[in-house]
Amino acid sequence: MSKKISLICFAIIIVLASANFVSCSKSGTTPPPPPPDPCAGKTITVTAATTAANCTNNGTMTITASGSTGFTYKLSATGTYQASNVFNNLPAGVYTIFVKDAAGCEKSASVTIASTTPITVTASSTPAVNCTNNGTITVTATGGTGFTYKLGAAGTYQPSNVFNNLAAGSYVVFAKEAGGCEASANVNVAANNSIVVSATPTSTTNCQANGTITVNATGSTGFTYKLNAAGTYQVSNVFNNLVAGAYTAFAKDASGCENSVAVTVTANNTIAINNITVPASKCSNNGTITVNATGSTGFTYKLGTGGTYQASNIFTALASGSYTMFVKDAFGCESSAAANVAVNNTAGPLFTNVKNLLAARCVSCHSGPSPAGGHNWTVDCEIVNFSDRINQRAVVIGDMPQGGPPLTATEKAIITNWINAGAKFTD
Repeated sequence: MSKKISLICFAIIIVLASANFVSCSKSGTTPPPPPPDPCAGKTITVTAATTAANCTNNGTMTITASGSTGFTYKLSATGTYQASNVFNNLPAGVYTIFVKDAAGCEKSASVTIASTTPITVTASSTPAVNCTNNGTITVTATGGTGFTYKLGAAGTYQPSNVFNNLAAGSYVVFAKEAGGCEASANVNVAANNSIVVSATPTSTTNCQANGTITVNATGSTGFTYKLNAAGTYQVSNVFNNLVAGAYTAFAKDASGCENSVAVTVTANNTIAINNITVPASKCSNNGTITVNATGSTGFTYKLGTGGTYQASNIFTALASGSYTMFVKDAFGCESSAAANVAVNNTAGPLFTNVKNLLAARCVSCHSGPSPAGGHNWTVDCEIVNFSDRINQRAVVIGDMPQGGPPLTATEKAIITNWINAGAKFTD
């Protein structure tokens, strides 16, 4: 019977071997039980006591485990188990600790090592008075014990928290506690300069170098004075022969402490300009400007910024428009004023007679879209600007228009009188 069962299983294994799931056994045979779990029924408890870590990573951890025997300990999943349950020189942070008993059963827990109270440094100062090195800094530190103090990164630590005989300026102070942790703070020693400087100027006259500055100082003794940073200190507080402009007045006391004040010498220009203008005629650049100046002597005159100074104060042959007139005195002091040359649009009788004559005798001269000769004799400035052509045609040749009847002596006289008067719009 046993041989028959084996043969049947062998056949089934051949057909279904790739599925790897057929298991045959003798009828009535029981498989062996699995081995016992060594950790079953165990309840391992893990706790840890810690001390806080300061800046030198001096935290500690003592691990306690219960619920089994033969424990070893490690600080992280990648750590190595050790027999001691104490770990030293730890930085602040969160740790996952592990314990393992003699049977290899593990248990883990999360433990935090706190950070000690950070060191806080503050500092107060007293100012340095009148440029002397008598300022002080007092340093206060909290968050530790056994502090020592130093001034500046290159300084040396000392028990005293007070630093004396300091010049005005910015400093960095340090405090270090007994464990070696240090912190710093910035502090400024102010300058208490009690020297007060004032300055009184007088103005220059007409661009001359005759201004003055008188400097006064209080708050100390033994003063000397100078003008501007590049100047030289002198005993006198009065500076003469100054041109108009901005200055800085300095005063320095006997100990070398100085202070300054800005002061301006203004220009008192008394030159006054009065422009007299004559209008320009319409169609002619015949306006004039006469410049009158007072308040100084030795004047010269020019027209516009690009002009050239000249002795004459009269400018002629000017078109209508706006101008800037300049005068300069013997000291080189300038002044300017605006002038406007108007235009005279009132036609003179001589011009009016000529225009009327052209309108009466030269109708065909300016008819059609293209006036004869390219000129339109109904336009005032065409008549003025081409007076020579009108005179040549109407008086010398004697006809108007070309080929037309000659002008009478009276008509020619109208043109001749206007020509002789200058052939202007305003006569």
